[in-house]
Amino acid sequence: MTENDPKYIYPVKQDAIADKLKDPTNPNFYGRYVLASQSGSRDGTALPANIDINNFYKLNETEFEYIDLENVSHDQKITFEGDAFAKKVRSEYFDMYQLKYNDKAEILPEDESVQTKIAQLVFYDPDNQSPILTRGVVDYSTTPRTITYQVSTSAFTSGTYKYEINQNVLSNKAIISKIDIDPSEWEDFKAAYQNRVNDIISEGTYKLSATGTVPPGTGNRTITFDIMVYSELSVMDENIFNYVDLYRERYQIRIEISSTALDTNVSFLINSTNTYNPANFSDNFSITGESRQLNPNGSLRALFTGTTGTVRELIPLNHMMTVHDVYLVDHPTQPTTTEKIDPRFYSLTIIPRNESNQFGFLIEFSDLIQSGYYRIEYSYYSNSAKRYIAIYKNSSTSHDIVDVNHDYFSNDLEGMVDSFERTSANSFTTYTEFGYIIPGVNRNSNLELSITTVELDGELSYVDNKYYELIFNNEIIATIRIAPFAILSEAYIMYNYNDEGKLQYILTYRIRNEAGTTINKTHTILERNLQPMEVYLNDNYQAAYSFTITREANLSEIAIDFRFNNNSLYEQINFNVFEFIQGVGYVDFEFDETEIYEGNHIDRFIFYITGLLDKGQKMYSFTLNREGEEYSLGEIEIEKLPGTSAYLLDVKFTLSDTETIYRYPQIKALDESGNILSQYDPRVYAEGIDYVDTISNGITSYRIFGEVSDIMLEDYSPRFFLPYGATIQRKDETTGLWTDDLYDDFTGNEMDETKIVQYRVISEDTNNRQEVHYFISIRDIKYNLTLRFKIYYEMPDGTVIDAASSESPIDKNVLLISMKNFILDNVYATTGPTVDDFPAGITEESFDNIDIQASLYYFIDDNENLIYRFGRVSTGAFNFNIITPRYTGPTTEDLTPGERYHYEMYIMHSSVTDWKINAYKLPPMNTVAEGYSGLYYFVFSPTADPITRTLAIVIKPTTQDKKWGLYDEYASWD
Repeated sequence: MTENDPKYIYPVKQDAIADKLKDPTNPNFYGRYVLASQSGSRDGTALPANIDINNFYKLNETEFEYIDLENVSHDQKITFEGDAFAKKVRSEYFDMYQLKYNDKAEILPEDESVQTKIAQLVFYDPDNQSPILTRGVVDYSTTPRTITYQVSTSAFTSGTYKYEINQNVLSNKAIISKIDIDPSEWEDFKAAYQNRVNDIISEGTYKLSATGTVPPGTGNRTITFDIMVYSELSVMDENIFNYVDLYRERYQIRIEISSTALDTNVSFLINSTNTYNPANFSDNFSITGESRQLNPNGSLRALFTGTTGTVRELIPLNHMMTVHDVYLVDHPTQPTTTEKIDPRFYSLTIIPRNESNQFGFLIEFSDLIQSGYYRIEYSYYSNSAKRYIAIYKNSSTSHDIVDVNHDYFSNDLEGMVDSFERTSANSFTTYTEFGYIIPGVNRNSNLELSITTVELDGELSYVDNKYYELIFNNEIIATIRIAPFAILSEAYIMYNYNDEGKLQYILTYRIRNEAGTTINKTHTILERNLQPMEVYLNDNYQAAYSFTITREANLSEIAIDFRFNNNSLYEQINFNVFEFIQGVGYVDFEFDETEIYEGNHIDRFIFYITGLLDKGQKMYSFTLNREGEEYSLGEIEIEKLPGTSAYLLDVKFTLSDTETIYRYPQIKALDESGNILSQYDPRVYAEGIDYVDTISNGITSYRIFGEVSDIMLEDYSPRFFLPYGATIQRKDETTGLWTDDLYDDFTGNEMDETKIVQYRVISEDTNNRQEVHYFISIRDIKYNLTLRFKIYYEMPDGTVIDAASSESPIDKNVLLISMKNFILDNVYATTGPTVDDFPAGITEESFDNIDIQASLYYFIDDNENLIYRFGRVSTGAFNFNIITPRYTGPTTEDLTPGERYHYEMYIMHSSVTDWKINAYKLPPMNTVAEGYSGLYYFVFSPTADPITRTLAIVIKPTTQDKKWGLYDEYASWD
């Protein structure tokens, strides 16, 4: 073995060996060598006692929680009985145990390596009559072992002593108790042992308590008493307990009392800077001289040193002297009044005896106590004779502001420091929330504040622990604490604005210090910088001050929380808008309330951006204006993106929103070939068009079936509601080109084909162009028939020419077409395109009423841009009367000057070229209903889809017979 091996490898008798390591079959088995822990063999801690079994268990990661891998608790490990791994860890850990119980019973030294060993055993007197025994020298070579303490005779204040254990460091699981414990007491002693606290039996029969008489006399004397240290083995094993002196150690405590007086020298340090070493130091000592007076918050350190080596040896290393109390006295040596100082008003530090044989105290005075003489009472031992040191504490010349508080106080502009730092400056600034208002204060004109003094320690005459409440309009607006024993006599307040436009309150204080000098101090309460504003778009927080909104957004709410303390400031905000122009930058942007407008500002500044605002990037700048003083609140940038949608929001077939919608139009999704996709069910409803999932599936063509009521469809456009920024065009069926003119003729033709007009909508965003097509047809649910007329002249040879041709005698003449549209008593239908197919059974009684009666002036002129027609009417029965032009030529067999031409009317079917035959000639009206003049016509349509019919009026080359009697057929155009 090496010289250190016995410290860690040592023999243990079989009594203490773990059962599994014993060899009962071997008669020569006396014990084993065991491996100690790091603390060594004297401690008796054998492996695995210094191994933390918790480190071997697995982590319990069944719960989602943070685990500090440097400090894993037992609860965060898998230790339950049912876990196989935990069971294995415990089994192998217990298999490592070498000892059943620890067999060591030692009082351990502070340092095992030094020759003179200091026992870690401290005794004290609970009655405070005997000195504390500490740092005794232990001798392990004697029998019994000894621990020797040296004290001064002045340490004992009575003729008796009493000692109990205050602290001890023993072998692992050992305990100190009295010497003679009878075997019959084993159960009780064991119970006391198991209930020990900090390895000390602190109460009951087995608590160590040594008492006796201090030897009389003035010379050197010695007190001795014995104690017993019991090992764990000696307590826990009854058989071992009965073996006297086995696995236990007896120690003799020796207290050597010296007759040498404790004479000391002292070194003072005054106010941390002034050293004073008096030549003649006595037990009761006064420090004199102005240079050695304490500051109002000064300090005094006293370091004592024994005058001789013998004295110095009587003060053990780390011995702590006692400072009993501090008194305010009217005279340092012969006081007539004394007042004990509350320890709250000074700080005391005891300086233990060091290697340089110095010990003492440091006392630091609060400036809250008055000036005057102070006596510090002390003793070298807690129960030895008291002594004092007296020193004078100066009056304060300070006008300092010690503390200030007010609403939303901070001591820095950022609001991070919430405590005031004492200041001697004549001007200082604190900070409050932006927008904080003290009502009633004048701008640039002082008002006096009321002052209330609040005493915190009024029962202590030597303490000035007060603060002042500053009151305005019966409200406390601030509190202030000034230097002790100074007086705040007056205070004033006003406000103004600084160069940044921030509001600041100016308070003026008039202060007289303890020495009697008066000065003014200025306190500015300035608004802090605003915290970063919080911006919300439609109640969604925006992390950056630059963001976008979509062009399609009909209305965007921008709410800004400027973090004002006073929400009324929101009504004092001005904001300006600037538009970004490429190559130029931001320029002023003029807007109206249809584009941008303010909302109601309650606790945030709110404005709205409507869909009418054009795309582009704009900056919104905000300024607070208070009494003409402006303060910039910052700005945000909002870019309105180009519109990406080309899907109509709505389509209406009324002329205005005030008209009643009888039926919403139908909309159908189309494939690329124009076929209806029946799997989709888009709808038009009150709020617009619901495309369901057609948009997400890429459908870009739609068929819309519109309905109107009594609206002219010959030159008509639906009302389209476009996505913002989008454009719409109509496809001209004549040219095949797209045009911005959205109006078209939605009436059907003579073939009864539904007129479909194609429109396309193009998104604003040309980089991501979207194009959606709409194929629209319209029907009039009330009037669906359009009647058109063509005028012809029949030549004498029977040929028919255009009435407006140069050969026609009626060119540039006017005729009048009168029409009646009848309401019938029943529904009648035609069976074909000729007059022979008109419905049978219609008589004069079938005509209930006239639905529409109208007249049309027709100017005969060769102008192809003119189409003569009536407004749309209902299908059914019609009666036409024509006032033809007058003949103005010479009299012939068939023509009489001044008389009107005869006429006939024919149905001009689009599929028929030879229309001037009897099959298409309108019959006289009186063939259906007697008493009616003119011609009869009937048209039928089984649907409400718009249809068009063309009728030919043929002017015959004959005139009507001259009327007899009083007959006036005057026409202004003749």
